[in-house]
Amino acid sequence: MGEYFSWINLDRKEYISPSDFEIGNKRYESVSINNALLCALRELMGNEWKGSKIIFIGDECGQSSINIPNILNDILQDDNFEGNFVDYAYENFQNISCKFEAARKTVTEEISIFLERSRRGEDDFINEYGIDINNPFAGMFNRKGKSYKYTINYSKGEAYCLDTTKIITSDDNVLDSIDPLPVLLGYGNTMQPGEWLGDFVGVSDLLDTGITLLEKIRVPW
Repeated sequence: MGEYFSWINLDRKEYISPSDFEIGNKRYESVSINNALLCALRELMGNEWKGSKIIFIGDECGQSSINIPNILNDILQDDNFEGNFVDYAYENFQNISCKFEAARKTVTEEISIFLERSRRGEDDFINEYGIDINNPFAGMFNRKGKSYKYTINYSKGEAYCLDTTKIITSDDNVLDSIDPLPVLLGYGNTMQPGEWLGDFVGVSDLLDTGITLLEKIRVPW
């Protein structure tokens, strides 16, 4: 099956799932430029997720494998945490994929299953979208994804632009259709910690004074 990844905001305790946008959850299945998932992510990064610590983390990343200082320490100290961090997030964080029109089909199907199980009196499942059973679709699907000119690392004072920053492989091949953000913020059993992991990130159509625009980004392709 392989390792499945999700986008998790550690500060706000929220996440979005690639599968909700009908995109594969494996590490390199959501790297195409301006796909629905990354557009939803950037819309969040331009608003309530701006300046947050965001990670693209795999579900085979257990407690013993997480040794990155100051990123997950608060969570690792939670008495409820054991084993798999993604499972912990699914149980304790809220899935906000449901805010986006692009996730309507999958989220509607998942909520229908949730409601049916609830009607049968089952209680061994998670209300991942935080719905009100009496009004399950309230406030959903009212946002659209967005693209921005710059993706910014406020901690490092650097940014990239998909129009001008070259994305290259370890052997200097140029990748024209790849967005490096999942690699920069990724971490898992099958993915080495990204160079931006644990940093405060955001997006903008303007480049702030003091932010360096990167000429190239090398990805382990």
